[in-house]
Amino acid sequence: MTSNLLQRKATAFVLWRVGNPNPPPVLVIGQFQAGAPILLLDVQRFPLVPDPEFADLWTIDAAECGLADGVIYHYWFEVSVSHPDLPAAARLQITDPTAWSVDWRLRGPRMAAPFGDDDRYPAAVVKFSGGQLVPADPEVGIGGFAGEPGPDTLPPNNRLVIYELPTTWTRSAEVGGRDMGVGTFRDTLALIDANAEGENFADLDVTQVGRSYLTELGVNALELLPPADSVYDRQWGYGTTNYLAPDFELGFPLSYSFPAPNRDLIELVNGCHVHGIRFFVDSVMAFSKNNPYLAAACDDFFILDPAATPDDPDAPDSRGAGSLRNGYGASLFRYARLVPDAYDPISGEAQALYPARQLMKTALCRWFADFHIDGLRLDSIENVQNWDFV
Repeated sequence: MTSNLLQRKATAFVLWRVGNPNPPPVLVIGQFQAGAPILLLDVQRFPLVPDPEFADLWTIDAAECGLADGVIYHYWFEVSVSHPDLPAAARLQITDPTAWSVDWRLRGPRMAAPFGDDDRYPAAVVKFSGGQLVPADPEVGIGGFAGEPGPDTLPPNNRLVIYELPTTWTRSAEVGGRDMGVGTFRDTLALIDANAEGENFADLDVTQVGRSYLTELGVNALELLPPADSVYDRQWGYGTTNYLAPDFELGFPLSYSFPAPNRDLIELVNGCHVHGIRFFVDSVMAFSKNNPYLAAACDDFFILDPAATPDDPDAPDSRGAGSLRNGYGASLFRYARLVPDAYDPISGEAQALYPARQLMKTALCRWFADFHIDGLRLDSIENVQNWDFV
């Protein structure tokens, strides 16, 4: 499966579905400068225009934006708010909902009440190279899969020993109790590759050079708890924010001066495959935390309060007898909301579709194509509650 929207993103900035198109969305783009404070320099603003074929697809060619070759840029889309609890006339800078990388060090401007800190979306990151927009981390490219063995060398489904690994790690504290921290992609690689050393948890026996802890256990499949980007500060991570981007914190060990989540995830998956380990991702599709579509096209993608509209087809969960879906503090995606005559980000054709379903498929296209993942663990299926989609 391929995604037409991802193909379009190679040459243009693309925003699919805008609930309030007046005035039109605007690309806000500049260059990141580290310091105190962090700044966005050489800021430019470019209005997006509807695609000639699709009224719900907004775009501007990268060639029209005066970008310099080889430069990494930070950007937002500025939209008129569509969330029912926020003023519709307000303009808000949101993360590109299909961003390849996000940088939580640089967030949108503060807004007066009723807007709060949750409405300050992180900047998306992209590189302009050879006339195309390509995935990049804030200061580096993302690398590739050098020396990766073929998928036929990896264990089949009926021969798996799966290790489920959280991204919050703990260790005994010096004065009693325990310390908690981020088990980064680099820390995880140190559990697999005997030549790799841990980062945030470099002092553990199992992350030392010379150890390959997971292969010592006989593990041949790693399931990493949600590795997609989330606003959550390393709880379990079950509230994805940016579905096409690997998690900012998992690619930002304490020893780094800048985040590199795309590069580090590719190195981790490649390391798994070299050592005969399949890589599965825990995928959170029932609900999302602080998703940019809450501002851009809220009702197309989310049901905010199932209890307020229990007869809505997106309200019940799979338990029956009036049981309602639970977002656990996040916002529940709509999987039964059919939109007529819309751009399909998968096929590139105009058709009736369910926006949340196609957004999730677009995200999976990126995870399979760019990160070579081997499978999914789907979280909270009872709160997806749509077997046609699943």
